[in-house]
Amino acid sequence: MATGLIQEVEEALGRPWPFLSLALFQDYFYSGNRKRYEELYFAKRKNLCSLVLAECVENKGRFLDPISEGIWSIISEVSWVLPAHNTYKRDTQQLDDVVYSEYSTHCLYVGSYRKCSERAVPQKCEKLRCVACSIR
Repeated sequence: MATGLIQEVEEALGRPWPFLSLALFQDYFYSGNRKRYEELYFAKRKNLCSLVLAECVENKGRFLDPISEGIWSIISEVSWVLPAHNTYKRDTQQLDDVVYSEYSTHCLYVGSYRKCSERAVPQKCEKLRCVACSIR
């Protein structure tokens, strides 16, 4: 299982993180199609989870930079709320003005930083710490 995970992550390393644009976010409000946005949204988070697990399994620090990039990609999104769930009043089109930290992203960051802090990879740990400071 661990070997398969590492291999899967290695194959995905060169791929860019999906970009979730404002236009794609708003597409749901115009078309009612949830799938176009949600496929990229969940693929990004699955990739980040896989990277964190691979780093925990391998324990060499080589996935820490891609983890940082994944976290940065997620915190740079228009919203961490799925478009279909992003309304204060039911059935009205709104873009949230206050974005709250997504619990799963926070957990992944904390797990990555703690794992990194246990190892002798100080430069990469500092990079992860700086990413976290930017979302506070």
